[in-house]
Amino acid sequence: MAAGLKQIEDQAQGTQFQIALYPGVSALKANPNDPAANATAEAGFRKAMEQYPDSGALRLNWPRSASNSRAPRRQGPAGALLLCARRIGPDSGVGSLEPANQKSLDDYLKRIYTVYHGSDEGLVQLKELAAKSPNPPADFKVKTSREIATEAEEEFKTKNPQLATWMGVKASFPTPTDSSISTAS
Repeated sequence: MAAGLKQIEDQAQGTQFQIALYPGVSALKANPNDPAANATAEAGFRKAMEQYPDSGALRLNWPRSASNSRAPRRQGPAGALLLCARRIGPDSGVGSLEPANQKSLDDYLKRIYTVYHGSDEGLVQLKELAAKSPNPPADFKVKTSREIATEAEEEFKTKNPQLATWMGVKASFPTPTDSSISTAS
């Protein structure tokens, strides 16, 4: 009796999940490459994500439609990283992903985050933020490796002004191994 009831409850939950997915999936069905269709699908998936925040199927489809909608993004590449991180997360219940898919998505996120940011520092916090809310805060930003290097250089110049000046002067002169220096015979 209990097993039959569990089976009926699981089937009912699966049906409700499919109903929540329907607006997004149906918008993509006609033309998955159309930006307008992807924008409509994104809105449908976003609404379904509110009902099923731990759904692996939604975490896969929503970012894909969001990136294909070509709608202006306030967060740029950082927002794309957050959408990718949103694909990875607690995965249980209706619409969950297989562990192999979870692992490959996690590896992919680590690779692209490291390329963009320069290290994996802050990746855990990005995943936590993505797990808390499908929408990034208005001030959300991930620093690029170039921004981090520029900040470090400015900090060095502030803390060591004389050494920074000397290094600037030294860099402006050719070194003995520079090909622009020729030796006279």
